[in-house]
Amino acid sequence: MSDSCCSTAGNQQKFTKTACPQCATEGKKVQRITLGALLKPDARKRMPPGEAFLFCSSINCPVVYFHEGKPLFGLDDLTVRVGQKVTEEPKPLCYCFGYTEKAIMEDVLKNQGKTNIPAEITTQVKSGNCFCEVTNPQGSCCLGNVNQAVKKGATLYQAKQKQTI
Repeated sequence: MSDSCCSTAGNQQKFTKTACPQCATEGKKVQRITLGALLKPDARKRMPPGEAFLFCSSINCPVVYFHEGKPLFGLDDLTVRVGQKVTEEPKPLCYCFGYTEKAIMEDVLKNQGKTNIPAEITTQVKSGNCFCEVTNPQGSCCLGNVNQAVKKGATLYQAKQKQTI
C-alpha cells in the first residue's frame, strides 16, 4: 500500500535551505493553502506573500513551519494539534477521518494484531473524500503515519501474546 494519497502538484518551489533552523531536521514541502487553513487568524496575517513553506516533523522542536532558514510558526499558531509533535493523547494521525494513534492501536489490539483502518482511509480517498492538504499540518497524506501506528500496535500485540505463553 502506498503511503501517499494526495497530490502535491503546484508545490514545485525550489528551496535553498531545507533544514529546520531550530533543530536541523529536513523540512517537508507544504503548500500555502495548508497554512491558510490551519493557522489562527492572527498568525495567518504574518504569512509572507507568495511563498511556499516547509514543515518540521521533529517532536522535540517548537517550530512547525519555516521558510528559507527562518522559523515562522509554532504549535501555538495552529488551530489543530500537530500529531507529529505531541506525545500525549489525543495524538491525531488522520485529520480527514478523525483517527488518533490511540484509536488505531486499540483497534489493532482488539483485532489480534490487525486493522482495517488503512483500507478504510484508502476507500475514502478513492471516493474523493481526502482533504489532507487543508486538514493535516504536514500538508499531505496521513497513511504513512497511520501505518506506523498500525506497526506499533502489531508489535505491542505480539509482545502481549508472548507474555501469555
